[in-house]
Amino acid sequence: AYGSMGVALAWKLYHAEEVYDIDTGHDRWGKLVEGSQSQRLPSAYPATPPSQLRYTFDRTKLQLPLSARPIVLTFDEETRNWVEYYLRHPRGPIHSLALTVLGLFGYDQRDGEAILDEPAVHLLSQKQWATILENPHQGPSFQDSARAEMSTNLPLDLPTFAGRVLDVGAGSGHITAAFAPLFEEAHSVEISPKLAWRLSEKNLNGLCSTKITAQVLEDNNRPTSFRMVFALNLLDRVDEGDKFLSNLIDIVEENGHLVVALPLPFCAKRWKKEDGDQLEGPLHVEGTSWEEAASNVAGLLQDRGLEVQTVTRAPYLCQ
Repeated sequence: AYGSMGVALAWKLYHAEEVYDIDTGHDRWGKLVEGSQSQRLPSAYPATPPSQLRYTFDRTKLQLPLSARPIVLTFDEETRNWVEYYLRHPRGPIHSLALTVLGLFGYDQRDGEAILDEPAVHLLSQKQWATILENPHQGPSFQDSARAEMSTNLPLDLPTFAGRVLDVGAGSGHITAAFAPLFEEAHSVEISPKLAWRLSEKNLNGLCSTKITAQVLEDNNRPTSFRMVFALNLLDRVDEGDKFLSNLIDIVEENGHLVVALPLPFCAKRWKKEDGDQLEGPLHVEGTSWEEAASNVAGLLQDRGLEVQTVTRAPYLCQ
């Protein structure tokens, strides 16, 4: 057994720097998605080149409120660069060894990944965030005047939002870091102390809490309302999904926005397998296709008094 492990380790180290051709689709891509397929998630990717990542959808099959604006994004340069980099620099045996060592000191996987600041994840590029966050219904939402008060290095063609943003379930802050510079002030929440520490290290004002309500925020000397509240790949992992969603809506400012990302078709399950797969009172979203499920999510949000303004599709990428 030890001999086999040694051979496997040597093979991984030998192949760690192999060249990847993103356009033709190297076998490494198939191996990367194999893990997600083994979970039998309805939204898992087949072995396909990253240039075929799913952004498109059939607008004729969407049943959206009249207020909704469907936006089709593309595999842009920033996302392409992200994929190319992490295909050439995948997590290797050293990462696994580091997690094992941290586990010996009492850190679970979530805390260990917070300390290592891995895995890297990606949802939208900064320009893509700017595109979908723009609100055409109430005039320009971007406030260029706010840039003068912000210490950001944003490109000049990316204007900024005035106000505060909160990312609930922000992980290590990789995705948050893409849209946080668009705002005057960014806050984040995670259930792990180490993740909250990591978020604060990235100037994202991390708060450790298993609940998110105005009272919890006030008790921790945080703002109790936000211009935008983000819940990205979160509502499929929480108990009492309807109550959790209501709590998020309660902390959105008047005329503010709630930004939700969900894997579709919907599959509610816990993040940690040792806690069991079954959630208590999970959010319920029907639909066997992306379009059907997205339409039902829009209806669910509208039933809670929200005006659905933008709908888009993008792959959630993980190192």
